[in-house]
Amino acid sequence: MPKTHKSKEVIFYDSRIRHVVHSPPLLPGIARVYTLKVLGVTLGSHLSASEHIHRVISDSAQSLYALCVLRHHGMNDVGLQTVFRAVVVTRLMYASPAWRGFATAMDLK
Repeated sequence: MPKTHKSKEVIFYDSRIRHVVHSPPLLPGIARVYTLKVLGVTLGSHLSASEHIHRVISDSAQSLYALCVLRHHGMNDVGLQTVFRAVVVTRLMYASPAWRGFATAMDLK
């Protein structure tokens, strides 16, 4: 028996096309999704990395709050910089050459 509960279907569209595109019928037992997470990078059905970028920025903001807490508890600047590079910079840079081409002008701001 096939394990279709692990399978997902996403239909990618060209965002430059302005007319209505009709989706093919649903495949039995396979869920259709509008975003797909591949190796930690989320791509939307219009080949956009916007959701991924927003998630990374949100997670990084939470990490900055954690750094403020660490500073409040007495961590020195060298330690804060080390934690910042290890957590925030690596998160921002992970797979950036791959998703950079899918970023919109608004995302790059």
